[in-house]
Amino acid sequence: MALNSHWTRGLIGSALLLASCSADNVPKALGDASSGRLDGAIDGSQARGDASTYTAADGNTTGPACGQSSIDAAPRTANVLLVIDESGSMNDKPTGFSTDKWTALRTAVGNALTSAQDSVAFGLELFPYPVDPKQPIPSSCTTNCCEMPVAPGVNVPVAPGAANVSKIVTMLNTSAPGGGTPTALALQRAYDYFVTGAGASLTGDNYVLLATDGGPNCNPDLTCDATSCTTNLDGACTISGGNCCDSMYGGNVAKSRCLDDTATQAAITKLSNAHIQTFVVGIPGSEAYKTSLEAFAQAGGKPNPAAPPKYFAVSAAGGVAGLDSVLGAITKNLITTCRLQLGSVPPNPNELNLYLDDKLIKQSGADGWKLDQTKSPPTLVVLGSTCSMLETAGAKSVRVVYGCPTVQ
Repeated sequence: MALNSHWTRGLIGSALLLASCSADNVPKALGDASSGRLDGAIDGSQARGDASTYTAADGNTTGPACGQSSIDAAPRTANVLLVIDESGSMNDKPTGFSTDKWTALRTAVGNALTSAQDSVAFGLELFPYPVDPKQPIPSSCTTNCCEMPVAPGVNVPVAPGAANVSKIVTMLNTSAPGGGTPTALALQRAYDYFVTGAGASLTGDNYVLLATDGGPNCNPDLTCDATSCTTNLDGACTISGGNCCDSMYGGNVAKSRCLDDTATQAAITKLSNAHIQTFVVGIPGSEAYKTSLEAFAQAGGKPNPAAPPKYFAVSAAGGVAGLDSVLGAITKNLITTCRLQLGSVPPNPNELNLYLDDKLIKQSGADGWKLDQTKSPPTLVVLGSTCSMLETAGAKSVRVVYGCPTVQ
């Protein structure tokens, strides 16, 4: 997927050039810095050098060609599967909200996805979701509270562009909340989609954005006391002094209301181990589960940079605008000029050197760079203030010189 709008904020259409070293073993940048632009204008130019010479950082050119091959680099594609809580409590209207949570979520998702649709690929999974869509889960469910489809897959497969965003918005607009909160199962299905299902063919970086208004439950194998019963924690238990998760008050349906945080965190960790990071958004109603949500966010590898809390919390006082702001901030976080995937695998990753505007950027330190080799070809990740410079001021050229030991 092309990230065209991405370049309007910084790095534009760059090519990373691989050149070998001269006999003195000093890295030299290849080509003329004016051959490509990375200053914010969309001109499609490529920072390609002249194969007959290479140019050192001081501007001097030397001898016959030593770098005859170049590797293009482009921002990593971000693939985001929205895993959205559609439980019955999403019908509630918190104090401070002008509408119920489900309507607020639909509005916020539509706004956030539309603004990022040219730069991020999105998909959707709702939970719970009826096995037969023609028989939706009622808000006051009984035995079918925790339904999820048997067939593998998600509601809207991840794909780029406005057409897919429109499909997601339509799905949200035609669905209605009802049922419990089978979060662990939903996350397992997300894992299956990305690892063994249709999502396994996606290129780029894969993410899950989990948005929920309560604690995970729907595991009938659990038993718990009132302190771990989601009905009690939500203040909805009508048994005075009792435990609404006690099977004597409803068999497996009652037991399925026990907090299923262990299995949920295990599912998030499993995603993380497969290099699929998870953003965690807590919608009003989730306040009683702050400890669990913080643990989920930490395990997901994408905690809130403005913590505390570690997850992205939406306050009731913030209303719809607060939810809109949180989802917008997350999608913008995925659009960065600082992750550049090489077009091929360098022969020796320890013989790469990065130049910005013909200035050598040492690898070590908070403002250096690293090579992410979890995917092939690898991704060069620019760090700290150097990244900030690329995203704001941009650079005239970005070059990677191959053949000399990496300068630390």
